[in-house]
Amino acid sequence: MIVSTRTVACVLAVTVATACSSPPIDPPTGDEIAADDVDVPAPSGSRVGVVLPPADEFDPRILDGIRRDANLVQIMGADQVRDVRVVTPDDDVFVSDLVDLLTRDRYELTCALTTGASTAVRSAYDDAPDQRFCLLVTTELDTEEPAGLSVAVLRTAELGYVVGTIAAAATTSGTVAVVLGPHDLERGRLRDGMLAALAGVDVVDRQIDDDPTEVLATAIEAGADVVIVGSGPRAAEVAAAAIDADLAVLAPSAVVDEFDRASLVATWRIQWHRVLRGPVDRLLGRANPAPLSVGLAEDAFVISPGSSMTPTVNARMRTAITRLVDGGFDPLAPEPAPASPPNAPTTSPSDGSEGQDASNGPSSSS
Repeated sequence: MIVSTRTVACVLAVTVATACSSPPIDPPTGDEIAADDVDVPAPSGSRVGVVLPPADEFDPRILDGIRRDANLVQIMGADQVRDVRVVTPDDDVFVSDLVDLLTRDRYELTCALTTGASTAVRSAYDDAPDQRFCLLVTTELDTEEPAGLSVAVLRTAELGYVVGTIAAAATTSGTVAVVLGPHDLERGRLRDGMLAALAGVDVVDRQIDDDPTEVLATAIEAGADVVIVGSGPRAAEVAAAAIDADLAVLAPSAVVDEFDRASLVATWRIQWHRVLRGPVDRLLGRANPAPLSVGLAEDAFVISPGSSMTPTVNARMRTAITRLVDGGFDPLAPEPAPASPPNAPTTSPSDGSEGQDASNGPSSSS
């Protein structure tokens, strides 16, 4: 290939013209600041970490619902909460590991939504008293806690009492099967509230991780026509088997949302963002923080009538809710002793004071 002298000259001319047309580059001056010296403002807002209950103790749909509610914390915190991290332990032995993880990552608030985390949360607070923590219980504690440790009380006995009242009103055989999960959240105060309301009927009490077919066979053999299903890992199987057996069912809404509602007497749901609201308000220093103890009055529970709930059962449900919300009724308090009739003897007749009343003086008879 032959390249003429004229062609080379043209190429050189174009190259030189292009180089000359580029904008000049000014040399750096002493007034410029190196990038490493620039102060980047820290992200505003707090970070909240939430440890869910162990995955092996709950139906996965229940955990999904808790996770969605926990993420509402960022909305509740508006621009004051910039991140919510929700973690789920595979087993209860990993709860403390996840609490430690969030603590080491310097989350401003770490909450454990499982009743078995008290020791782990208290230990983390001792190690990092400049951070805030919250733990979950289902009954009021008598201890006074430090300012950085919030104790969230979920009054599950109230929920259990209403669910038990519905079941007691719905049964025609006089026998109700109670099939709850293995975890303390259900085997504790929730169950106690149910049994208090079911005091007048026969109860078949089973655990939800047993074989569903065997559980239902036991319930049917005992004559149960109503089944209360909890939120354990096989809850949906138990509920489906109960519906197939034409039994009336009460269950968490997440477990039975996809089922035929014709066999459902009632469903319920815990609003976990209500549980977290109090600790988050205290983290953010709000003037009027939400209460740490939540139940029916604070909308922590949503109880919905099912398609098979009769007007009579509905009325019993509403009466129970009213007693708990307006009347200060404690479903687990012992029944008060019957009052003595007026002018009843207050001492033994053998001491010669028969008919005496301590407050009214001697009684008279006609």
